[in-house]
Amino acid sequence: MMDSRYLLCSDLDRTLLPNGKEENDNVLPKFFEIIKKHNICLAYVSGRSLKLLKSAISEYEIELPDFFIGDVGTTIYKKVDGELVFYDKWSEKIRTETPGWNFEELREIGKEVERLELQEAENLNEFKVSFYVSVPESIDDLASLLENRIVRDRGITAKIISSIDPIRGVGLIDIVPQGATKQTAIEFVRQESGIDTSKVIFCGDSGNDLLAFLKGYKGILVKNGSDKVRKEIKEKLPEERIKETIYFAEGRDPLNGNYASGILEGMLYWGVISEEEYRNSY
Repeated sequence: MMDSRYLLCSDLDRTLLPNGKEENDNVLPKFFEIIKKHNICLAYVSGRSLKLLKSAISEYEIELPDFFIGDVGTTIYKKVDGELVFYDKWSEKIRTETPGWNFEELREIGKEVERLELQEAENLNEFKVSFYVSVPESIDDLASLLENRIVRDRGITAKIISSIDPIRGVGLIDIVPQGATKQTAIEFVRQESGIDTSKVIFCGDSGNDLLAFLKGYKGILVKNGSDKVRKEIKEKLPEERIKETIYFAEGRDPLNGNYASGILEGMLYWGVISEEEYRNSY
């Protein structure tokens, strides 16, 4: 039997969390009230590790989610008795589907590329090899170079995911198994929870959210989202498909469309909340 609830999956930094340069409406408390009122299954989908999620929970006073998809999709945690517990079933699935995955080999391939700097140990795991790009303007070329060396030349089933951190002014590149992205992790959580695809909402802002936006869920790109992602969505999806699956938040009175305000605007558009609930969230 399918679960009739909505599954709302949101990126954290500069999507749910107001840690960008744009103005913030301070609607997070109201957002969580609405999540509880509608009994929505909440998943955070982030490049953050569990440790960095806990920092965000403390700093921004956000609620513990039902699921935490961390490390750009390579780890999943499930809320059990008020604690986030590592969901090993996901890791086992990745191992089974990617038997030849070799962290050390991929790390060395990346280290050979100029302008790539290996990230700190806390940002790496068995299925995630991550680098900083000191010159963000070159990130697309470097991602293509890595894809050629890893996927084409060696036949490794990997995804090269790139994004820009606008606050720090650096590029971010993650090498992950093809089956261990934000999008595939969301799909795994959806199936495990027994929630219909039509009930999945995905909210994001940047390059590492692109695959999830293209999946066909009810997408919400917050107003402060990356212009590059907005452009890529429009290039990769037909106009009719965009109308059916993506909402670009623009700011709708009384909210400005940034961060959680943009999520609420999208929830109104997709019919999850009423006009009255939206207006009362300010």
